[in-house]
Amino acid sequence: KVLNRIRFSDLCDRDQSSWYDEVYIYSSKKNSWRRMKHFPFKLSNYHYYCALDCVLADGALHWFMRERRLNGVIYIISFDLSNEEFQKMPCPMIPWPLGYFQHNLKVLNGSLCLILYYDVGGGFGADIWVMEDDGVEKSWTKLTSVTMPGWTFWSLTPLALSKNKRQLLLQIDGVKLVLHDLEAKRISDLATRGDVSFVQSSCRCI
Repeated sequence: KVLNRIRFSDLCDRDQSSWYDEVYIYSSKKNSWRRMKHFPFKLSNYHYYCALDCVLADGALHWFMRERRLNGVIYIISFDLSNEEFQKMPCPMIPWPLGYFQHNLKVLNGSLCLILYYDVGGGFGADIWVMEDDGVEKSWTKLTSVTMPGWTFWSLTPLALSKNKRQLLLQIDGVKLVLHDLEAKRISDLATRGDVSFVQSSCRCI
């Protein structure tokens, strides 16, 4: 199946009351598109339309949305591919986006994962949260925080968490692999694209 969400809006019009969305589903079996009758969310402007963050976890697509009102709440929408139902899911109960300048959705060991980026010590840091029970707000667990002093990175992707939950494999900006020891609070470089050397990094974890 393919989901296509279309926004009908006038970006020059500050009154967003006339804005609306239509959602279409493509079925490979029928080789045809059909429009869903109802999209139950009123959303804010395009700045919060994080289509690139759409990820598949637990048989559902997930992406960020923001309510269409002043200081509207940011939340996650899921679309179950089996029953074709939408659900509004909560984000962790933390004071964000204050202090955070970017957020991404990822998948870690099959579970939904939230990455929150912030400025720290001349570089960037990131908080990594995992939803252990899909759709349950209280199941959000902060896995770790990662800081890399003096290094500006734009993308952090958790690739795998060890069975004993002591080591986390991360990819930085799509080119650098690091191993995060969650107990020792230490990060070690594994390899950079085109470089297979194993060296100790100056990165640290908190």
